[in-house]
Amino acid sequence: MAELAAVYLITGTDRPKVTRALRRLRDRVGEDATELLSALEASAEDVEAACNALGLFAVERRLVVVEHVERWKAAEVKRLEEYLKRPAPTTVLALTGEEIKRDSTLAKAVAKAGKLLLYDVPKRGRKADLPRWVEAQLAERGVKIDTEAARAVVELVGENTDELATEVDKLATWAAGERLTERSGDAPRDVFLRVTGLLVAHVGRVRDCRDLSAQGVPPAAAAERMKRNRFYVQKLYEQAGNFTDHELDDAVVRLARLDAALKGGSTLPGELEFTRALVDITRGRDAAKTAS
Repeated sequence: MAELAAVYLITGTDRPKVTRALRRLRDRVGEDATELLSALEASAEDVEAACNALGLFAVERRLVVVEHVERWKAAEVKRLEEYLKRPAPTTVLALTGEEIKRDSTLAKAVAKAGKLLLYDVPKRGRKADLPRWVEAQLAERGVKIDTEAARAVVELVGENTDELATEVDKLATWAAGERLTERSGDAPRDVFLRVTGLLVAHVGRVRDCRDLSAQGVPPAAAAERMKRNRFYVQKLYEQAGNFTDHELDDAVVRLARLDAALKGGSTLPGELEFTRALVDITRGRDAAKTAS
């Protein structure tokens, strides 16, 4: 196994690969020997202190993970550069963040002392290239998928690679090594499965907007964070206000059960499973309206 570097910069638009790379580092070092910091709160001086403190008391290698390093200003990056000239010998520093370019000052500093791990989804006609990304992700799990089927997955789920990765995991489990085609399996059940996927993704976004609203984040800022159209996010905010937290959370759980049922967890017809789920999800609100 290769020796660990003193510092890593792990970034890119392919968020699932970024997450997996960080997970591999944490697995190698061990959770008990890992400290997590955020550049939203911790300065480069804080990070340096954490690295040196761990190095003083540890005989084995330790890991300091710092998230959101794209938020650091030039002065923080300069302080980190000084630390990287003489990094703590028993500490691995892992820096993660979004939209950090290879030619940035931070990336150049890390490249001198450690390794850059940049994982980007191809940008040439990004949506057109995402089906190939889906194919590659499934191939890593031992599953082949037709190009048309991969394109259908992207159309249904959207361009968020985290959400796509979740669906890829579900599809890989469902396929059980078999090739996936656009019309594989029972056609009516597949239709309900796709609609369920859309509902799961939409309810998830509504819940995200509910949480952002509770934090005082306005719709325009939320749209920038979510990388989605601001008018669409405004609608999500409005929908979030029409449901209680309990109702949204229950809907997610019920849709997860429906998803499992449609993927082989039930012998009932797909239409019946789908109808029962919709009745369960809407019953609480209908009862509340009747009572009022």
